Amino acid sequence: MASLLNKISAGDGSVLFRRALTCHRLRPVTSPAEPPGGAPLLPWEARRAYRRHPTHDIGRFQFMLQKLQGKGRKAKAKPDPIWTSKSELMYDTLNVRLSGHDVVLVGHFARYAHLLCNRLGVSVVESYALPTRTLDVLLQDQGTKMVVEASLSTHSRVIQVARLSSTLGPVLLEVLQLNQPEGVALDVSQVTHKG
Repeated sequence: MASLLNKISAGDGSVLFRRALTCHRLRPVTSPAEPPGGAPLLPWEARRAYRRHPTHDIGRFQFMLQKLQGKGRKAKAKPDPIWTSKSELMYDTLNVRLSGHDVVLVGHFARYAHLLCNRLGVSVVESYALPTRTLDVLLQDQGTKMVVEASLSTHSRVIQVARLSSTLGPVLLEVLQLNQPEGVALDVSQVTHKG
């Protein structure tokens, strides 16, 4: 066989060389009833050792299915009862008020809260800004007659949320509290209609 490979590799036929190598790797297949060295069933077959190994139940999923219970031949599995939207408790319209001294932080957090409500499927009725409140403070150091004047401005944004479910409400508030920036106050209250 080596002399045959040398003759083929010396020539120009690289295709012949590859075919000769694949034929060298193949072996004749004999029937189990025939004696060794008998006539092969197929001329050549590739060696595939993995064909004789068991699958060890790879890909089996029947054990995960629920057993059918019932008297008929075609008994149907009864699904577990789940909560429907009719049985879910809903909050009335809520005001989510965000306030702080930095207008940029308050604005960005209000935008984040609005996008979060949209992503969670909570209906946002209205989103608006309250007028800025300014507080003037006079500070006097001890031992001096000099007075320092400071003005603190508080910026507020309000997001009105309607039909918030009782299961999604705590999740929404927890996510808002976890992502609440420093210096921004979060207040949730029920809408009161005066008038």
